[in-house]
Amino acid sequence: MERAVFAIGGNAIVDPRDMSGTDVIKKVVNVIHILVDRGYEIAITHGNGPQVGFALLRNELAQQELPLQSLDLIVATTQGEIGYFIEKELRGTVSADVVTVITMVEVDVDDKSFVNPTKFVGRTYPFEEKTRLEKEKGWILKEYRRGEYRRVVPSPKPKTIVQSEVIKEILSNKFLVICCGGGGIPVARKGEKLIGVEGVVDKDLSSSLLAKEIEAELLVIVTNVPAVFLGYGTPNEVAIDKISASELKVYLDKGYFPPGSMGPKIEAAIFFVENGGKRAIITDHNNLQAALEGRSGTIIVK
Repeated sequence: MERAVFAIGGNAIVDPRDMSGTDVIKKVVNVIHILVDRGYEIAITHGNGPQVGFALLRNELAQQELPLQSLDLIVATTQGEIGYFIEKELRGTVSADVVTVITMVEVDVDDKSFVNPTKFVGRTYPFEEKTRLEKEKGWILKEYRRGEYRRVVPSPKPKTIVQSEVIKEILSNKFLVICCGGGGIPVARKGEKLIGVEGVVDKDLSSSLLAKEIEAELLVIVTNVPAVFLGYGTPNEVAIDKISASELKVYLDKGYFPPGSMGPKIEAAIFFVENGGKRAIITDHNNLQAALEGRSGTIIVK
């Protein structure tokens, strides 16, 4: 029996006309339904980058009337919200029962991301808006795509998934688990207690760590592009179909994959395969079934 982690990107499930990302979730659920019937034990994780940005903006617009929420609370809120959307689609579709686990992820308070934020949140803005927003709101914006900028917040690397043993036990009892939403709520240890940390953990890195800790064989990263590309967005872009973790690491070290975009997905896939995983897949929801059959997407093996 194979255990798998499906990581659904926040950008993949957001649509200005449908903030729940229902169409994408339905397509992913249809594939998961098939795998559950084949006996797979599945944990589903999801991103929340756009949703966190929208929540931050709502907070800031309402701050004359309501107190500002910290980032860890916003991550917890979006974790529950998106988990609800996914669980609602799963119930009545898959044969297994479903549970959403509010998940915390331990991070290092001295992580370098706190002085050099890299996690994109919210919508994109043109350069003219970038200058205004940085001046008026004190935001930090970085280039997301050529000529487009997004707000960035700290994204500390995950050290351990606090609820990993609980998640493993739930999977062993044939439940389908939704967990590590938005990369997990970032916390740090203060003596025997956990305290919230202002940041958004990358969901791909958390998903990869979760997959290792629950001893999964398969990691699937569902994003908004069909595969990993070299030279993405240029006339010479080339899709990678199947590649070893060591070969992919060479491209990562050479700077082919930006840290705020495809970089964490590549890093997560390499980490998983190098730490006991059989294979990792990176693809979009439209190519998910074909990628699982080895006919599409990017497949990373040892």
